[in-house]
Amino acid sequence: MKSSKFIVNALIGWLLVTPVLSQSIPPRLVIAPGAHSLAQENNGKASVSPFFWLGDTAWELFEGLDRPEAIRYLDDRARKKFTIVQAHLLPWEMSDQNAVGEKAFLNSDFDQPNERYWQHVDFILEEGAKRGLYFALLPVWCCTYIEPAVAPLHTDSLKAYRYARFVGQRYHRFTNLIWVLGGDQVPKQIPVYRHLAKGLTETYADGKPEGILMTYHPPGGTWRPPATSSGEFFHNENWLDFNMIQSGHAVDNASYQRINEDYARKPTKPTLDAEPCYEQHPIKHNYENGAFNAWHVRRRGYWSLLAGACGFTYGGNGVWQMEKPNRTNLKTHFKEYWNDALNYEGAGQMQHLRKLAETYRWFTWQPDTTLINGSIGRIDDRIQSVRTADSKCIIHYVTDGHPVAIKPLPTGQWAYCWFDPRTGRSSSPEKVKELTFSPPTHGENADWVLVLTQ
Repeated sequence: MKSSKFIVNALIGWLLVTPVLSQSIPPRLVIAPGAHSLAQENNGKASVSPFFWLGDTAWELFEGLDRPEAIRYLDDRARKKFTIVQAHLLPWEMSDQNAVGEKAFLNSDFDQPNERYWQHVDFILEEGAKRGLYFALLPVWCCTYIEPAVAPLHTDSLKAYRYARFVGQRYHRFTNLIWVLGGDQVPKQIPVYRHLAKGLTETYADGKPEGILMTYHPPGGTWRPPATSSGEFFHNENWLDFNMIQSGHAVDNASYQRINEDYARKPTKPTLDAEPCYEQHPIKHNYENGAFNAWHVRRRGYWSLLAGACGFTYGGNGVWQMEKPNRTNLKTHFKEYWNDALNYEGAGQMQHLRKLAETYRWFTWQPDTTLINGSIGRIDDRIQSVRTADSKCIIHYVTDGHPVAIKPLPTGQWAYCWFDPRTGRSSSPEKVKELTFSPPTHGENADWVLVLTQ
């Protein structure tokens, strides 16, 4: 009865759909005990509360949207139970203006920030905080500002350091920030990244490494399958607190493989897929190959979470670049404008991933590929499995809904139900009588989650 009561209480919160505005900024995030997940500080005390990373990709939020549009975007993502917004602070190019006609710097000089531009950033961060949202911020997008030979910070690590001190000091009071270096590139200008990390730590965290969360957004897995991880470049750097992978925009990228590798790295650090395939994005960047649908995105989320990730970031084509009638920068990728793309099927279904995780205490999960009696598949037929540390709950994600044969369960009375990733609903629990289970449907777009509880 106790476990049933826990599940009922956990589900009550999902009946509330209207964002609640708060005047307080969400508490700082830290690495949770065990180092595979994140947690919220409780008023700066030693105790922490588990935190599930459910990110939305809004790379060009600060550049692309004006104030009313930004509020509409933040309201929508809070309503859909996202917890993180991923965005880069600067325009795509130094010469670009934001939606209110301001450039980030005067005279294209990092040492001359344009106050009007940064006031717009201030406003969006404040409105996000009111809605309980966190921001994963890239101070610069490295593939335009650092790595090219002509980039303004290519070899000027001291200028990068001064800029990092500026943004760290300006946003010192915002405890709801995670800092992300990189941006789609293999890092080569290592001193620049180290100076960015140094400047942010000195100002945003008052020189205390434990007061800031930092990571690196790596290049994509589209042409580097199955994914690229920040751990390949920076895992042993002191400033890197958790890993990000980018599984990218190819259909057959087995993201769980890279998550598995990160999960096993030492020292232990959390990891997540921060850029999977985007919904309605062209496969391998070409619409002749088709476009990713909600099923493609869902399976990346469930694969990675059950492989040991601390959460997942969703992306919708049209939203990440904030495309509008007068603003379609990447015309080869254009599908729909941002306000229509907000309503993609997968965007509304990501909250069910969070619901499953929080209902069954994801921070106690341990990936286990030995629970299936037979093949666990690879892509369309993949079965991804996890169990809680006490082995009293076992979860299998079945990508195409084919019958599942499991190995004998630990001694005791077991019940099972089917969780629907499309609706977030669970079937009524039934007693386990045999070791083969057939999902309600099967085939394309027929993914199901088998939940077994003792």
